Amino acid sequence: MIWGALSFNGKMELQVVQGHQMAASYLDMLQWASLLAEGPRLCGNDWVFQQGNAAVHNAHLTKENNVALLDHPKSIIMPCFTSSVRLTSSLRRYVSVPRSANSCPLLQQHRCSSGAVNKTTASYSYVIVGAGSAGCVLANRLSENASDSVLLLEAGPKDKHLGSTRLSWKIHMPAALTYNLCDDKYNWFYHTLPQAHMDDRVMYWPRGRVWGGSSSLNAMVYIRGHAEDYNRWQREGAEGWDYDHCLPYFRKAQTHELGADRYRGGSGPLHVTRGKTDHPLHHMFIEAGQQAGYPFTDDMNGFQQEGVGWLDMTIHTGKRWSTASAYLRPALSRPNLKTEVRCMVTRILFDGTRARGVEYQQDGQMKKQIPFHELCPPGIVTDTYDVPALQGQVVMELPQHVVVLPGQLPVQFLQPFGLSPYLQKDQKCTESLRNKRKGRVKLKIWVCQRFLHFVSKMCNCQLFLIVTLEVFADKEVILSGGAINSPQLLLLSGVGNADELRKHDIPVIQHLPGVGCNMQDHLEIYVQHRCTQPITLYKAQKPFHMVKIGLEWLLRFTGYGATAHLESGGFIRSRPGVPHPDIQFHFLPSQVIDHGRVKSKIEAFQVHVGPMRSTSVGWLKLKSKDPFAHPVIQPNYLSTDTDVLEFRQCIKLTREIFAQKAFDPFRGPEVQPGPAVQSDAEIDALVRQKADSAYHPSCTCKMGSASDSMAVVEPDLRVYGVEGLRVVDASVMPSMVSGNLNAPTIMIAEKGADAIKGIPSLHDPGVPVYRPVTLETQR
Repeated sequence: MIWGALSFNGKMELQVVQGHQMAASYLDMLQWASLLAEGPRLCGNDWVFQQGNAAVHNAHLTKENNVALLDHPKSIIMPCFTSSVRLTSSLRRYVSVPRSANSCPLLQQHRCSSGAVNKTTASYSYVIVGAGSAGCVLANRLSENASDSVLLLEAGPKDKHLGSTRLSWKIHMPAALTYNLCDDKYNWFYHTLPQAHMDDRVMYWPRGRVWGGSSSLNAMVYIRGHAEDYNRWQREGAEGWDYDHCLPYFRKAQTHELGADRYRGGSGPLHVTRGKTDHPLHHMFIEAGQQAGYPFTDDMNGFQQEGVGWLDMTIHTGKRWSTASAYLRPALSRPNLKTEVRCMVTRILFDGTRARGVEYQQDGQMKKQIPFHELCPPGIVTDTYDVPALQGQVVMELPQHVVVLPGQLPVQFLQPFGLSPYLQKDQKCTESLRNKRKGRVKLKIWVCQRFLHFVSKMCNCQLFLIVTLEVFADKEVILSGGAINSPQLLLLSGVGNADELRKHDIPVIQHLPGVGCNMQDHLEIYVQHRCTQPITLYKAQKPFHMVKIGLEWLLRFTGYGATAHLESGGFIRSRPGVPHPDIQFHFLPSQVIDHGRVKSKIEAFQVHVGPMRSTSVGWLKLKSKDPFAHPVIQPNYLSTDTDVLEFRQCIKLTREIFAQKAFDPFRGPEVQPGPAVQSDAEIDALVRQKADSAYHPSCTCKMGSASDSMAVVEPDLRVYGVEGLRVVDASVMPSMVSGNLNAPTIMIAEKGADAIKGIPSLHDPGVPVYRPVTLETQR
């Protein structure tokens, strides 16, 4: 058997490890094929044989007097065929013959609209980067118009296995949420720089890399934030993003199980429900909060956010209801919507300052494999074959090995194998010259095809084209990668701080110093108590019970597997003078350690608590121009005295709630912070050691007015200074909202879709919102 590869990089090379007596005939075949070509001779390429099974990559290749020497005791030396290998350099002049795209099924598969930058390159009305919380919404809404074609590119995989969401239980079983927080299968697995104000800890940031994005990884808590958050956005320069203009889009997205009203939606794709476990500890938390002096609120997303009560969740019929389930899957049957997974977008393609498309890599090594036999069927002779690619490599895949040679294959070197990408700029032949040489061109392509098919058959291997893909947008490119990926892609594409871009030798398209700046996140800490009765979820985490819970969910979508168990919580004000709640509670009848990566060992319950409007602001920068390198993330946690003070209040006010009579039958010793932590200094030290991200990064491509030098996008989400490019995700928030981010991100996408389609924004003025009777007291 022969193990080898054909690599073309301005020349033609064949390296072979000989294990078959017919190897000489292959070389004879190649020499015969190359003699048919005309043009300059290609020198310096040697055919090298080695007996046995030694691998090429273990050999050291040198050249002496036009002879290749293989540094191996069993090597044999043969003269090189430099006088005859002329195929590539000659055929490249003749084969750039355009033809109708209709004759290429593969190209038709990648074409959905006219008016592309290049008529033979894949083109869509809209190209959306990122199938996350915002991207899935956009894919649905923009494809509602049958005349618009939409391509949705996702870096991760689909959220189902073998076509079944049930088999992807780690995503769709609500109680299994910690599984995907602990590995990188569906997770970007980001980490921050060491945090100077948190004992130099490196913080872990999970972000979704799968259909649904972080809505396929999160805890499914549906919180919109406070009305004043959106009124503040308006004051910060996001014209048309006040509460009156945002609330209609929250309603449009939602179907609440309790029915529609002035605040809830009743016909949207996103199903929102309340918890079904009726766990006694949730009741105790709500009762204790009221005993501590806080009101009960029956809808934290409605008239009154302030108080304690039941949380809304994006769970439907016992399953996680991500944006992939709510928006994407119902739209997949539309012929004008195409999705691609495992596609890493490496840069935005610009024509001047107009975004024309994106370059991306797909599958495996993030490249796309197109079987050669699909592109060049044996026995079919045409002037050229079209490939939706600009560069690539031809490789042989053997039964037990895949050999991918380094280097890129420029488009002109695809042509000798009938793989012309059909670029207008490469048409060097006039029509008369093309007609004159038509017969010769066909003959040479036929010889190349027959030779490659012959090699493939005799070697028992398969040929692939490995390509870097480009796709173009007739109307707009839309970034929906989230607060990390969207600014990173802008920077990689030359949109950002010009000085930083030049450090990485990235050509500057548009100087926007705000890209990657203004980073904000929620920080939280767990206050934990032992439980004196065996009613927590501790027993449910034992292997036997986990199997029972899993089987019930798989069969019926019910039971403890059908909830994330964060069913109660609350919002309170940290101190007098605060106009609306700035502290959030999530209550859990269990103990979580290190993001769920360490199993609980005791019967315990806890509250996740943290300030909602941190004053610490961070940034994101490129580590290198490599698109696969994670960016440098610096959130600057606890860098202001205000944030330190608010965390002290979080601990003290939570302890006060847990001290109420409602918890007397269940409250054991405090586990964290622990009875030894009492003074302000001790609390501050504990926060530095134990606080963690609530997974809410945002604001890195802030929306603002043209007078704001740090604004990245306009209020209609267009990127300043360029055309045909928008950002639609949590990165455009001017500042943090008071709550979880998934619901606001979906709202941004709903509202952004209308802006993209040119539809005037919905508006519902005068919606009443609760305001405290007095700000002189904390509650």
